[in-house]
Amino acid sequence: MRIGFGYDVHAFAPNRDLWLGGIRVPFEEGLLGHSDADVLIHALCDALLGAAAMRDIGYHFPPVKGNEFENIDSKILLRKVMTMIREAGYELGNCDCTICAEAPKLNPHIPAMVACLAKVMGVDETQISIKATTTEKLGFVGRKEGIAAQAVVLITKKMSTRKIYITLIAILLAGVFQLSTSLVLANDTTEVAYEISSVCDTLILTDSIIVIHTVCAPICSSRARVYNKVWEEIGVLRPPFSSAFPEAYIEDDKVLWRDNDNFDYTPQ
Repeated sequence: MRIGFGYDVHAFAPNRDLWLGGIRVPFEEGLLGHSDADVLIHALCDALLGAAAMRDIGYHFPPVKGNEFENIDSKILLRKVMTMIREAGYELGNCDCTICAEAPKLNPHIPAMVACLAKVMGVDETQISIKATTTEKLGFVGRKEGIAAQAVVLITKKMSTRKIYITLIAILLAGVFQLSTSLVLANDTTEVAYEISSVCDTLILTDSIIVIHTVCAPICSSRARVYNKVWEEIGVLRPPFSSAFPEAYIEDDKVLWRDNDNFDYTPQ
């Protein structure tokens, strides 16, 4: 997991539309900038790029007069940034954004901003948080000279299908090894009852019988394998209830379970 932070500021200017979070917000002034000056999207782009250690928005989309990015829709820039992030093997976890503006009132427009950004970024709306606040009439924001925005993002490394398969195989092999280890330990022990956490839940030895309770849940049901002292299997028993780790023990040549149901260990 990687975390990035973005911050951007734009001044108000006459005769321009006000774009915030990818939508046009009705207001008498817009923001001044090389592109459409969407201060929220610019902060979000910087946060994403920073999380992946890919410099900043000005590095990738320089504000050079007359270039392809002049007056560009910032949603295009955000879409390009998301492509860069995914090509590097990352995916958005979530983002939390704050817009600082004395005017206009932005709360009524936040749901539309969230829906717009989710569509542009190709993520679910629940992954995007946008908040609006003022600076209590302090500073340039408080004097209504401009708008500031901040964004924090979490990105996560995507695991390839191949890596997922390798991980699952490793877990299965670890389980097999754990059971094998427990059998070796049991073979050298005369009388013991001990617990391990996964493949073999309960191991009980007496003078005449060995019970190994194995668990494969949720793939298959729990079971107990019963052996004699020379490791010849006597039978396989299944508990009469559905429980991931029921207890088994021997008493009067009977296999007893936690709920006190009795089972003869004669092969079935």
